[in-house]
Amino acid sequence: MIITESLAKGLTHRFLSEAQDIVSKSLRKLEKEAGGYKNSKSGWEKYVGKARSILQNVAISFYEGGSKTSPYFAFVGLSVDKEREFNSWNEMCLSGEAVIQSHHPRFIDTSGACFNVGEHAISRIYERSKLRMIDEFTVDIYSILPEFQQLPLWSAFWIGNLAVITDNFSKHFFPHFYHPVIPAKSGIFLCELTHVKFPKVEVRTFVDDKNLSEEQLKLKKILWDIGIIYKSSPLATFPITNSVESDYYVNIAVLGELAEYAELITNALFQNNSSPQFAARAQEDFLNLIKNAQTERSAKLSQAYRKIGIRETQLVIKKEKLRMSMNTIKI
Repeated sequence: MIITESLAKGLTHRFLSEAQDIVSKSLRKLEKEAGGYKNSKSGWEKYVGKARSILQNVAISFYEGGSKTSPYFAFVGLSVDKEREFNSWNEMCLSGEAVIQSHHPRFIDTSGACFNVGEHAISRIYERSKLRMIDEFTVDIYSILPEFQQLPLWSAFWIGNLAVITDNFSKHFFPHFYHPVIPAKSGIFLCELTHVKFPKVEVRTFVDDKNLSEEQLKLKKILWDIGIIYKSSPLATFPITNSVESDYYVNIAVLGELAEYAELITNALFQNNSSPQFAARAQEDFLNLIKNAQTERSAKLSQAYRKIGIRETQLVIKKEKLRMSMNTIKI
C-alpha cells in the first residue's frame, strides 16, 4: 500500500485523536489488575507480565527496577498534555508521560517526560517508514511506536547534560540554541531544545535512512547501538524513577561511551545556530564535557551494564554505596 502525504496526515490525525483515549483506558485496566494481584513475588511477576500486555500500544519505554523485595516498573508513553497541546511552533503534539508502579510500598505515580512529538514528525513516519497492515486496506496506526523506543532515553540525556553547561533551566539559556539528534528505528528525529515552564526536547521532523547523509547515518548508528543497551533504564524513565533510583551512573556510562565520537556529536548538536557567540562557548563546554567523561569509572560502569544488565548493576551500586556509608559510621 502506498502511503501518500494526504493519507499520512489522515493517519496522524487518527493517531493524535486516539492517543489520550488509549492511555486512559490502559491505565484504568492497569489499576484494576493492580487491585487483584497476590502480594507475593510470583503475584508481582504475573502482574508485570499482564501490564506489559496491557501497555503494548502505549509504552514506548519500559523498565523493571528495584530489588527482589521492593521491585517496581516504570514506562513512558505518548499522551495529550492539556497544558501543552501545541508545541513551540504552534503545531499539535503528543507529550511524553512517565508512570511508575511499585510493589512494596505499593503506589502508582505519574509525571511528564522530557519530550514532545509534533504532528509533522508523526506524519513523516507514516509516510516514510515500514508500516504493519491489519489487512489489505487498513494500516495498524500503532505500528509506528517502535520508532520512538529510544526517544525517552536520549531526550532525558540531552536535557540533563546540556543543563550542565548552562547556568540554569531558564528561558534565557534555551532559546533554540541546541538541536539534538535522536535515533529512530528507521531514521532519525531532528529536534530542538525549548523551554516553556520546563525544558523539553521537541521533535520537529523525522528523516528516514534513505534520505540521511553519510555523516547522519554514522551518527544514527552510534547513538542507536548505545541506546539499545540503555533504552530500558532509570535514565529512560526520568524523572519519574528519581524517587526510587538514581540515573546518575547510567548517564556517566553513556557519556563515556560517546566520548570517542565527541566531535561528530557536538557538531550535529550545534548545527544551524542562530546565536554564534553563545553557541561557540556552549559548543566548547559540551565538547569538553563528553571528552572528559571517558574515565576508568565510566568504562567499568559501561562494562557492567553490558555484562550483567542495567537492573543488576544498579543493585550492585546501591549495595556498595550502603557498605561505604556504613563504614563511615563510628560505633
